[in-house]
Amino acid sequence: MVGIDLRSSRYFSLNPTATFLWKLLGDGAAPDDLTERLSAEFALDRGLAAEDVSAFLASLEAGGLLES
Repeated sequence: MVGIDLRSSRYFSLNPTATFLWKLLGDGAAPDDLTERLSAEFALDRGLAAEDVSAFLASLEAGGLLES
């Protein structure tokens, strides 16, 4: 998936797992839900899924793409 931040005109791309999480965020999923769904969908250890979700959310926040 490729997106654009309309405020800064910057493009960004998402790999398949980030695209999966992005769509869930759009549906209002909470971090714990993201972890559970990521773990189930991609057969990941829950701890690894939690680390991936945390890193994904941190990168969105750092880029100004996530509102708290």
